Amino acid sequence: MSGCNDAVESKFAAADFVMRTYRGISVLNASGIVQQRTAHDFDRPLLIVSDRRKRKAKSADPPTHEKTTAGFFWSGLNTELRHSLVGMVRAEPPHALKVGRGEKHEHDIEKMARREEAVQKLLNATVERYAAALELYDVWANPEQSVRDAAALEGMTETEQIAELRRQIEMRTVGLGWTEFETKWGYSTDAKKEKVADLRRMLVEDILPHEAALRRLKKLPKAAVPPQLKPRALKVLGTEDADALRLEAENLFNLDSLLPKVEAARSRREAQGISDRVEIAPPREAPAFDTNLVGKRLEVCWPYKENGKTVKIWASGTVKRVADGLTDARSKKAQKVLPAGAILWAWDADPDYKEVAGEKWLFLLPKRWNKHVQYAWRYDPCELGVRSGAKPPPAAPRVECGASDDDYLTE
Repeated sequence: MSGCNDAVESKFAAADFVMRTYRGISVLNASGIVQQRTAHDFDRPLLIVSDRRKRKAKSADPPTHEKTTAGFFWSGLNTELRHSLVGMVRAEPPHALKVGRGEKHEHDIEKMARREEAVQKLLNATVERYAAALELYDVWANPEQSVRDAAALEGMTETEQIAELRRQIEMRTVGLGWTEFETKWGYSTDAKKEKVADLRRMLVEDILPHEAALRRLKKLPKAAVPPQLKPRALKVLGTEDADALRLEAENLFNLDSLLPKVEAARSRREAQGISDRVEIAPPREAPAFDTNLVGKRLEVCWPYKENGKTVKIWASGTVKRVADGLTDARSKKAQKVLPAGAILWAWDADPDYKEVAGEKWLFLLPKRWNKHVQYAWRYDPCELGVRSGAKPPPAAPRVECGASDDDYLTE
């Protein structure tokens, strides 16, 4: 590979020599000289004869075919053709320069478009990463969601532990901007146990002590840290042109200009089901099925038909009653008493889905608290202060049907 750049380096050295020797030479003329120094079309025959000792040493070598030292201009063209070529070259530059200026202008336009496209891609990536950072910071700021030791991992499978460890680590690396703890998430199936051990060690021995130290010093971030996305650093020859300076002057990555874009990105991510502000607000553990739940608004992941396809949607309703296991039944005529913990859930009318208001006894499972499966349940945003006022049901579609619902009690 060492010889791949010999021709380039040779031309660069020739250009450097020419421009240092002839200080006032134009770039066009310098490029012509460098080109012909490589092509050797205008080389003149050597007029120097070697001395006798060199001729004697050369005569001792085996006879070889000697190439002429004259370039094609002198050896391949007669006098008339040389004069004709020189005359054409003298008449051609004005037109050639005009064509060159036009091509350079088109090149500059294309270069500017590519540069703006690269800046826009970087801006989009920054917005998406900043939106994810805001979401992860909100998760970290919720004491119910952020752990301070590895006790929360007990009872989880290895796959669940990896998912939870990744969530906890990304809260700090992305949300808080602690990029020094970034790691790769890929692993082979055989190395799953080792991956769990490595991530647990990183969280418990490195990240959490660092967080505790900053907490003692009261230096924890007060908000999500903007991502420090930077383009690859390239050396610039000469001074920056006006187009590059104009792009910098627009200051597209200013925090004040980023925040509106980031909020729009968060709303778009929530509509697409990538993230959910309500998901991070509830406590980690499900509330108890007692009288304290009466009057609370709950969202239940409810199956709906949409365009002939079944989707699961967060539908909001109010808890009217919690069964005590002694007196409550499905209806006045029902003979069987409902078990304790069943809730009477009343939903509002929803014209968009042609659903009238109604109520139904539900048996909600604690293990489905704040999950994305059918008949999962969580607090309505109005109970968490995420948004003002009660949220009209149903919410935007979240996940399509397909998860097993065999363990849902419908008695």
